[in-house]
Amino acid sequence: MAGTHRQCVLEPMIDVTFLLLIFFLICSTMNQMDSVSLPPAYLGTAVNERNATVITIDGNGVDSVVYLGSSTSGTPLSADKETQETEIAKAIEQGLLNGKEQVVIRASGEIFQAEVNRIELVAASVPGIHAIHLAVREMR
Repeated sequence: MAGTHRQCVLEPMIDVTFLLLIFFLICSTMNQMDSVSLPPAYLGTAVNERNATVITIDGNGVDSVVYLGSSTSGTPLSADKETQETEIAKAIEQGLLNGKEQVVIRASGEIFQAEVNRIELVAASVPGIHAIHLAVREMR
């Protein structure tokens, strides 16, 4: 008899615990705009940029400027994200016509990871791309 009384007392506690857990899971949000300090690469293979479409992201935080090519000396792509994504997809498709089946994404250290992920998703959406590489600094 004592065992059944204890079980009846604990059931509401478990219910409250699960309700609190569900409440916090629903109400919490993930911050995707945090910058991440990546360590330098120890291992890896170099990518010949002549065989790849290169996209360079410069700026800091969310205020990024995207260029086609391996430098920031050219004309930047549109500041509008949707137009920019269309321009990137067209450049990658043009690279495929020239035999460039890889994409290299170069980003400055101040760019948020979410911005790099956005460009990476655009590159991955183009059919025919065999590999997407993220450029890193070599260890010295």
